[in-house]
Amino acid sequence: MGILPCLEEIVSASGSNSKVCILTSVHPPFDPRIFHKEAQTLVQAGYEVVLIAPHDRESENVDGVQIMGLPRYKRRFYRPLNWWRILRTALRQKADVYHFHDPELLPIGLWLQWWTGKPAVYDAHEHYPDTILIREWIPSPAREPISKLFDLVELRFGALFSAVSVADDEVEARFKKISHRVVKLYNFPLQAIFQAGEGGETESVGRLNSVVHVGLLSEVRGVWIMLDAISVLINTYNMDVTLTLVGRPSSLTLEKQVKDCIQARSIANHIELVGQVSYVEVPKYTRRARVGWVPWQPIEKHYKNIPTKMFEYMACGLPIVASDLPPIRQFMGDLNCGLLVDPTDPQAHAEAILYLLDHPDEAQLMGENGRRAVEEKYNWESEGRKLLGLYEELLCSVNRGF
Repeated sequence: MGILPCLEEIVSASGSNSKVCILTSVHPPFDPRIFHKEAQTLVQAGYEVVLIAPHDRESENVDGVQIMGLPRYKRRFYRPLNWWRILRTALRQKADVYHFHDPELLPIGLWLQWWTGKPAVYDAHEHYPDTILIREWIPSPAREPISKLFDLVELRFGALFSAVSVADDEVEARFKKISHRVVKLYNFPLQAIFQAGEGGETESVGRLNSVVHVGLLSEVRGVWIMLDAISVLINTYNMDVTLTLVGRPSSLTLEKQVKDCIQARSIANHIELVGQVSYVEVPKYTRRARVGWVPWQPIEKHYKNIPTKMFEYMACGLPIVASDLPPIRQFMGDLNCGLLVDPTDPQAHAEAILYLLDHPDEAQLMGENGRRAVEEKYNWESEGRKLLGLYEELLCSVNRGF
């Protein structure tokens, strides 16, 4: 895979022989943040990296990362069966730092830190109390009390770890109330993937009127807004437009509802359902489009989390149509890299897309503005420096005995 060649020029060649053990019971081994960004950054800096994750192989080494596979369970209720395996495998690594990525592993992470005397880093990917409020598999009456309870538990545990890593401003502020060492690592894109693509192409080569959405398909991420807006473009403006949906649906029920809706509206010829693809395959689909779409809906969680795909569109030079929410406006507001619209108004989304497709020169300028912003600032290579700084600080603290 070898996708971080430029990091060798970024990090200091310290030749660190320290060992890092990364743990996850939820994410696949090649998760973008876990494998492609954090693990690869550490490998390029000279660390020995072991990743314990659900995998279809017991053990393999990929791009310098030693993956220790766990059984993969289709039902989430079976995941606790892996907890003992994770703890046992992690202890055998005798690592210098333990870095774990799932809130369900909070007790294991704390136990590892206490038993081994080594630093443990809790990587909080998002605002989990808010995420619980929209989990479809949790009965509605139970979501709020579970969210409040988890809020207390997560903060209580978080205060005990050597460090907490976060990906958003609001989550950073939350943990800074209880932890002295919180590092914000934005999920910015890897330039090595998105600027050149797998085939080296640097310009969009797709259909004339094509829009792309990358990420989970769900109601709160705007799947119905997208279908409504595309219908408006087709039926009201007589536009021959194609929407490419790259990502899995949030449930089998939603998948059936989406397909039924597409058939009922007779727009199947305008919708491409790609499904989930690997991180390195994403540019293949974004580069075929002329507009990137972020139709997030105004729920509590989306007032705190930053959509990663927005930056991936920017890295590919796509102008963006996005919901006007504070975390999105924070980055798009001054860049002139796209259009912000009312999150709940399909007509507004449709008109913004129509404008960009009808004004190619202006759209190209917006795309170039976004690409430049990623090149200069909003890229993982810059965030990787902060990750390495955290590890150096943790290891120095251990060596000094505090």
